[in-house]
Amino acid sequence: MQIDRVSLDLRSGTAWVQGGATLGQTYYAISQASNVRGFATGSCPTVGVGGHISGGGFGFLSRKYRLAADNVVDVFLVDAQGRILDRESMGEEVFWAIRGGGGRIWGIIYAWKIRLLEVPKTVTSFVVSRPSSKSVVSRLVHKWQFVAPKLVDDFYLSVSIRSTVVASRGIGEMNAQFNGFYLGCVNSIYTNNIVVNL
Repeated sequence: MQIDRVSLDLRSGTAWVQGGATLGQTYYAISQASNVRGFATGSCPTVGVGGHISGGGFGFLSRKYRLAADNVVDVFLVDAQGRILDRESMGEEVFWAIRGGGGRIWGIIYAWKIRLLEVPKTVTSFVVSRPSSKSVVSRLVHKWQFVAPKLVDDFYLSVSIRSTVVASRGIGEMNAQFNGFYLGCVNSIYTNNIVVNL
């Protein structure tokens, strides 16, 4: 039995995603049907949709469209008695709990009905690394904490910090890696004054 199908209905702007599908399978199915639809979820294609959504589901589109769990409109759940329940028959409290709020097992999710989101035909993604001393990286991250919340919702910007050892100098350095995602083309970042100088 294979339970990893993704069935889209572009008219209603929804898709049924079976519990065994991965994020990659979901993204692929959406991209084959439309170049202006997406889903707010993570960036790792091998992660299962069920686990991602039931944990909330954060990703590059979350700044604008919230979590993956916020974009679930219905579900088929098999409970301990073998009944197949949808959102209406399970009730809103269980529907809330299975999307990251419960911390318990409420049943087996057979399929999630997700809301497809409008995205532009062109998006911009980038990674900028800034290796330097601990004090310089610290100042960059401090600045990022004030810049990132003020960006428009179409612009996602995160930072991860790593330590590195520079073998030639035998000293440790830090690296701030900024991951950006913008719902639009790179030129509109500049024309709309969205440029961030880190």
